[in-house]
Amino acid sequence: MNGENLYYEIQKSPKWFLLTTLVLFNGIFLFVIVSQYIESVDSGLDPIIDSNILISWSIVILMSVFFKIMRLETIIRGNGIYVRFFPIQLSFKFYSFESIGNCYINKLTWIPKFRDTRFFGFGRHRMIKMAGYYGMQLDFLNGSSLFIGTKNPEVIDKVLEQLRSKTILSKSKKRLI
Repeated sequence: MNGENLYYEIQKSPKWFLLTTLVLFNGIFLFVIVSQYIESVDSGLDPIIDSNILISWSIVILMSVFFKIMRLETIIRGNGIYVRFFPIQLSFKFYSFESIGNCYINKLTWIPKFRDTRFFGFGRHRMIKMAGYYGMQLDFLNGSSLFIGTKNPEVIDKVLEQLRSKTILSKSKKRLI
């Protein structure tokens, strides 16, 4: 049972407006580069140095690629929960059920301890989410907590109930769906 996936979810970046903005910036930079290099037409009254244009454009392209490949992967297995926020985390982070005191579905309204962070939230209370208002909250035995965003809270709740029935996961629960 440890090797079998009970739940698997991939969330990709839903920020279409962010990607649209980055594509717009890429188009503007491409227009300026083409007009300055190929057509030899300076843009504006005080044209930008060519190397600055190329550096700025490469930064915008790298940001575009970063946001395009960004994804959150969550796997629940019989031995614990695996989470990866790619490309920030290259490998999965494993949380064993022995280290989890409580695991439940929580609705993200305004939870002051998380401060609406997208990733990390450095300290004892961390959050990893891409979109949505629901997530699986892990309260660890050492007093720290982790909120993992999900688009399927009902499915995760059924998996957690299945694990509770097999006494793999703590019987204490707090559902806020």
